[in-house]
Amino acid sequence: MAKDEISKDDISRYVNFGGEYCPFCISPEVQQDGPLFYDEDEAKVYRGMECLTCNRDWTDVFGLVDVLTKMPVVLKEEV
Repeated sequence: MAKDEISKDDISRYVNFGGEYCPFCISPEVQQDGPLFYDEDEAKVYRGMECLTCNRDWTDVFGLVDVLTKMPVVLKEEV
């Protein structure tokens, strides 16, 4: 059963697990809901999310976490 509200602890767990499940009902059946939105003033990106199990929606918030001096090399997975 989905919670009506989520606590700060629930949010911390959700963030620490990479946002791979619904923070309300813990279902992995989640998807992005609409385009990303960038707020220049706050330097944050917002991503609407929805749960396909409990039909709740929420917004993931992303911010600057690091600076790379070189672009990372993406290696093709060996088959």
